[in-house]
Amino acid sequence: MSIDSFPGVAGIETVSPAFLRGLADVVEHLGWTQEHADALAGVISLESKFNPAAVNPIPPHAAGLIQWIPSEAAKLGTTTAELVKMTAEEQLPFVEAYLESRKNIAPRDVSLAILWPPAIGLADDHVISRAGEKVYDSNAGLDRNKDGTLTAGDVRAAYSGPLNASRDKPRVPVPPAPKIWPWLLGGLVVLAGGYLAWVETTGQKWDAPIRGLLSNPRDVDIRQNPTRAAWRAVRRSKLCTSERQDRRTKARQWADAPCKEELSKLQEEAREKRAQQRARTARMTPAQRRAQRDRRMHQLEDVEREAESLDYHLQQHTDLPGAAIEQAVRDFKREPWVYFRRTKASGGRTAPYEFAADDAMENVDELIHRAEQHQNRELRKLEREGVVESDDDDDEAPF
Repeated sequence: MSIDSFPGVAGIETVSPAFLRGLADVVEHLGWTQEHADALAGVISLESKFNPAAVNPIPPHAAGLIQWIPSEAAKLGTTTAELVKMTAEEQLPFVEAYLESRKNIAPRDVSLAILWPPAIGLADDHVISRAGEKVYDSNAGLDRNKDGTLTAGDVRAAYSGPLNASRDKPRVPVPPAPKIWPWLLGGLVVLAGGYLAWVETTGQKWDAPIRGLLSNPRDVDIRQNPTRAAWRAVRRSKLCTSERQDRRTKARQWADAPCKEELSKLQEEAREKRAQQRARTARMTPAQRRAQRDRRMHQLEDVEREAESLDYHLQQHTDLPGAAIEQAVRDFKREPWVYFRRTKASGGRTAPYEFAADDAMENVDELIHRAEQHQNRELRKLEREGVVESDDDDDEAPF
């Protein structure tokens, strides 16, 4: 769908025509409608007033057009310090990259895609954060009724404020994309005419300069140019080729040889860590041990809850086979803390099961292969226990 205008929200009057054209291209690339475009303009107006150098003074100091936090900027391959140095037009590719994974949403959820993606599609009374929590303290101004809870409805209402305020203002048209091909054609005609005029003036053949440009100036013919510099160039090229081959051979030998010293050092460090852990456990009081046991129980409950969410998410939103989904859940339960640490690094904006689902979709072939291996192992285990009969058993030979 073509985007032809944006609402006259606060701050949009300061942007350039190139930015308006670029923002319309972002919306079109995402497959969004005019309502999505209006919602995105309202979000940018509320977040930064279209100021690419805007920085939130409250930690974690979000910055840029849509107020990226440092962890989200790192996922896009940049930092908030680099983003504030860019122009508004230069930040648009990062806006598109951030919204690419969240493009299948309704217009009313564009604000949640930027502030709190886990609440996308949920009811207005869904609680995002409560007073005293980090997310609430950073966005306390969005709490409409000041009841100490920040809900999805609060976020939608707050981000619709700029749109409601611009209802009576004229819309800002998007300038048409410039047509470059006439200028390119005219430039080629001028260059061709100048080239032919130069050939006619110098009296050369028309293809001689082109042949000179296409020839490799590094080609050295010793028979036609038997100078010391030519011999040196040839000798240097041979030495470089030999040196590259030697380096590849040494690198291959180094990679294949086991590094026993480093391996023994890592094993020694692991033994020391285990000894320190046993010593700390021995010094704990009964109350501390009970607290540790309760903490571990809560952690296991969190892991089980996230595993159930991962299973439900993959069944409802992907076409993975059941065996692959079970393998993804097993992988998550085997190393769940990797995803919990990623959730903590993202400021809690993405749940652990969402990270696990992304990893599963990025490695579908490997996941299916490991699921098949798991099924084969389970089948061999049942065969050894005599629960099922093996298909490889030979028929009894007749007497």
